[in-house]
Amino acid sequence: LADERRDIGLKMALERDVHLVRFEDGRIEFRLAEGGRPTLATDLGNALLAWTGRRWAVTLSQEDGEATLDARAKAAVQSRHQGAASHPLVQAVLKNFPGAQIVDVRDKAPDPPDLGDVPPPDSDDPDL
Repeated sequence: LADERRDIGLKMALERDVHLVRFEDGRIEFRLAEGGRPTLATDLGNALLAWTGRRWAVTLSQEDGEATLDARAKAAVQSRHQGAASHPLVQAVLKNFPGAQIVDVRDKAPDPPDLGDVPPPDSDDPDL
């Protein structure tokens, strides 16, 4: 919702500073990351009230909670880089091009659907 409502400050704080402990309908409990703004629970509660029209119980916890969204995203990027770096083709490229480095790893685009025996659109087939 913070992203949809373009509340970038709140969105960034939620991604960087929240270790989610519990999430239930109408209730959010989290541990605040070190350096996170102390008013985040109140700010989130007020924003949710404005956005949803209902009160949410937003509380701080001392429990560890989950990794932050930011930490999880960084771990996923690192995992993808490690996976790519271990691929034999990538290793060969890095070996043959000194100084080359992996800058980004993207998922492969899905293969186009198999159209079987369908002729291309510019075909001279009069039945098309």
